[in-house]
Amino acid sequence: MGAHRSRERTRQLRNENELSLREICAVLEAEDIRPKRGEPWHPETVRRMLANPRTGRRHCADVSARRSRPPSQPGGS
Repeated sequence: MGAHRSRERTRQLRNENELSLREICAVLEAEDIRPKRGEPWHPETVRRMLANPRTGRRHCADVSARRSRPPSQPGGS
């Protein structure tokens, strides 16, 4: 729920209020909406979230699945 809420609020602030990335960070902090790891918001984090429509659990699961594959054998197909 937290990640979904932060994505929705971030897009709302950018689209409706036309706030800068730094201003969005300040609003999210003031509203006590935290990033996944609980650290303060950074403009680059907000930029990436806005640029990537797949942020969230589904994307993380896709990345985890790719990482869990065994490495390919050298010289093999």
